Amino acid sequence: MSSIIRSVYSVCPICLKKIPALLERIDGKTGIYITKTCQEHGYFSVPVWRDRVDFTSWVSREYPLTDYESQHCNGNCRGCNAHTQGTCCVLLEVTSRCNLHCPFCFAEGGRDKSEPSLDELFHCIDDILNLADSPLLQLSGGEPTLRDDLPELVRYAKAKGCSYVQVNTNGLRLAEDKYFLERLAVSGLDIVFLQFDGVNDEIYRTLRGKSLLDTKLAAIRNCDKYHIGVTLVPTVTAGINDKALGDIVNLAAELSPAVRGIHFQPVAFLGRFPSSQDDTRRFTLDELIEAVCSQTGIQEEAFIPSRCDHALCGFHAAFMRNNSGEFVPLTHREQDTHNQQRTTAEKNRQFIGSHWSRNDNHAVQQSPNTKTFTVSSQLDNMDFDSFVQRIRSSTLTLSAMAFQDAMNLNLSSDILGHLRENLPGEGCIVDIGCGDGDLLRSLLKPEYTLYGIAPYITANDEDIHFLHGTAENIPLPSLYADVIIMQCVFSLCDPSRTIRELYRVLKSDGVLLISDLYSDYMSSYIPDSESIRNIYKRERLESFFVHDFRMMKFFDETDALKEMTAQIILDGDDDICTIAGMKELRAKKTRYGLWVWRKN
Repeated sequence: MSSIIRSVYSVCPICLKKIPALLERIDGKTGIYITKTCQEHGYFSVPVWRDRVDFTSWVSREYPLTDYESQHCNGNCRGCNAHTQGTCCVLLEVTSRCNLHCPFCFAEGGRDKSEPSLDELFHCIDDILNLADSPLLQLSGGEPTLRDDLPELVRYAKAKGCSYVQVNTNGLRLAEDKYFLERLAVSGLDIVFLQFDGVNDEIYRTLRGKSLLDTKLAAIRNCDKYHIGVTLVPTVTAGINDKALGDIVNLAAELSPAVRGIHFQPVAFLGRFPSSQDDTRRFTLDELIEAVCSQTGIQEEAFIPSRCDHALCGFHAAFMRNNSGEFVPLTHREQDTHNQQRTTAEKNRQFIGSHWSRNDNHAVQQSPNTKTFTVSSQLDNMDFDSFVQRIRSSTLTLSAMAFQDAMNLNLSSDILGHLRENLPGEGCIVDIGCGDGDLLRSLLKPEYTLYGIAPYITANDEDIHFLHGTAENIPLPSLYADVIIMQCVFSLCDPSRTIRELYRVLKSDGVLLISDLYSDYMSSYIPDSESIRNIYKRERLESFFVHDFRMMKFFDETDALKEMTAQIILDGDDDICTIAGMKELRAKKTRYGLWVWRKN
């Protein structure tokens, strides 16, 4: 049976327009899909969870966002004050050049020969450190080792305050040029993030276009010689290497502590990829957990959701090797669920850096006990100091990052979520100032009768009744609507006339959802804008309603205002709000809120 889990936003995979979407279970299909409809290009759906792991349990820590957390980040705010999470890792692309032409490449490496100068990259590092506190800096590309001055970048980043420096590489030059690797080590390189898709060359020929296994192993041996930690990075693609994950884990165990971890990256269809991509190539996060467990004997409970970001973004598990060469889980989901707090970016960065870099003082020692990854529950008897040293030198981490592309991109919407939470199960819903009707389309269901009201109607939809009207003159009978929604409309209206109309049209105990600008500072008026006029102090705005309505809830949605402002700038819609008007919004400390009222 179909069921909606949550309303979100995504993009059309063809025109990239931002559109409403749903996380839902679809009748006749297993798992959870993101579904969406673009008016121009039609309907799309793609699986995001295939029920190999219990979804409810996995996301149990994902509590509703606070008033100041952002689900509407426009991606261009340079670490604005709305961010309650710090920066853990920063990726800096140092070149577009590449010495491979992989059929699958997130970065589309080798697309051109451009790269910034050394001085430009020094300025980028300075800029990063001004925005982020001692991040783990990933130097990436293209193929970053094609830059002969890469050691200078590493040295500069470490000297300026980056806590760890990591190079994301295919390993070709590291396998061949020991002098270059020595320069990187002397400069302070902490981590090599090594593309590593399997333990046979058939996989590499398919994913990378040539046989590369011996080259990868040589790169690991050379990094071990210079005491640089290596994390293996498989791009997991269904039907190509999803059955080889256990072999990768076994090899990592054999090469530990030279190999410090494995970071799985399920394939995403972005950058460069075969044109014949389809859902059968996708590998969801829960499928990845199941595959690793079935191929290694690890218990599912050893994998815990990310605590620095969202549970659907990734996972990690940590293991410590005992004297018998077996690996003992240090993470357990049941114990982890007792901690309901997100970890800080600083703590997450320290966890990553300390586990992926080398903290021991010896080269890899191979023995029969480390030829396969064997799980044990038995820790050796040791004192505390010995345990700490073992943690530093003899751990192996398994982690993952679930990249998103234009098909499965999930831009969660707090406002839509709050709207749905406060809607009745059935009835008449009226959207005043409905625009193109996207909000109403996201609410379509047989139990609702939907009306869109606007002075000028451009939308057309057989399932929605669009009528000419305004908030001061609603073209509907009295006591007709169960819910009225007004987004960014009230501040344009005459307050007294609008309140009278809302009260007239709403049924007894009907719900009124108002989202609009307000200020904590003072009320103000912006005369040169058609769409932003009165900005009321919050207390003043609420005073218009208190006699006829009772306030049930209030949500601060200021981060959505940032997104809308950014979109106005990108679209060049000066008729909506001039640059001077935007400066006025900032000067008045303008915020954005959602009020839930009930008619008295």
